[in-house]
Formats: sequence, structure tokens, C-alpha cells
Amino acid sequence: MIWKIIVVLLLVYVAIAIVINGLFMFVSPRAWFRLPRGLKVSGSLPAGRYSSGWGAIEVRVAGAAVLGLMAYLLRRVFAGNHEGMPPQNILQKQDALRWLAPVFMWIVIIGLTINGLFMLISPSVWFRLPWWIRGRAGFAERVLAQGWGIVFLRCAGAVFVSAAVLFAYAYLSSL
Repeated sequence: MIWKIIVVLLLVYVAIAIVINGLFMFVSPRAWFRLPRGLKVSGSLPAGRYSSGWGAIEVRVAGAAVLGLMAYLLRRVFAGNHEGMPPQNILQKQDALRWLAPVFMWIVIIGLTINGLFMLISPSVWFRLPWWIRGRAGFAERVLAQGWGIVFLRCAGAVFVSAAVLFAYAYLSSL
């Protein structure tokens, strides 16, 4: 019983933190970077680059996506779905995550494909991709942008594209 209370409290905290982050990201990226450390989830985004200009637009779009996803999840949990089904209690049913798995799977497949193709075709362009596509891989651009680093990136790109094709084939053949 105590574990259910802890899980519920943790889920409520995470949901509130996500909604607050999404609201601040959407309304004011500059204010979002000034949130307290225990509440802000900005990762390694530099405030100077993402608090104004095109960076702020990217943060606002991400905030809108976060708010939309949270609204959909809360509606699905508390009000049921459009087919007239009753609300789902996510602590008692494991089915709530079953519909999220394909969404996350396709996000991974698309991300692997985009990154892999850019790494194969032009590693220098891959380094200039936005953070939400390329991620924070931690690669040193100076090291990998020349010589054997380019060969490494192209090989990694081939592996990424191959993995994406394998994941897509495995998922589609299981339907």
C-alpha cells in the first residue's frame, strides 16, 4: 500500500513538473531558463542560444508539444477515450502503455533514419542539425569532422540506418 502512495505522489510530481516546464517553455523560454534547478528540465541547452530568436521558437514548439501530450494523456487517464470506454487507472492496468510503445518505436525509427542518413551523406551537415534531431551525442566536432572521424561517422550512419530498417521490419512483421 505504501508503494502505491509513493508511486502516485511521484507521478503527480512528475506530471506537475512537466506541465510547468511545458507552460514556461511555451509562454517564455527566457523565464523557463530561470526556473529553479529542481523544477527545470533543460538538459544541456545553453540559455543564450535558446532564450531568444530561432532557438526560442524551437523551445516554444517543444513546449506546445509537451503540453499537447500531457493534455492527451490526462484526458485519456481521467475521461476515457473517444470510443466511450471508461477512464483508465494506469496504476492497475498495464494496457495504458501498450498504445504508447508504437509511438516511441516510430520516434526512435525516424530519429535513427534521419541521423543515419545525414551521417552517411554529409557528416558536416549532421553537426549543424538542431539539438532535437541530433541530440547531445557529446562528439567532439573537431575530431570527427576530418580524416578517420568522417569514416567513423559514415560507418555509424550505416549502422543507424540498418538498425532503423531492422526495427521497422520487426515491428511491421509483428502486426
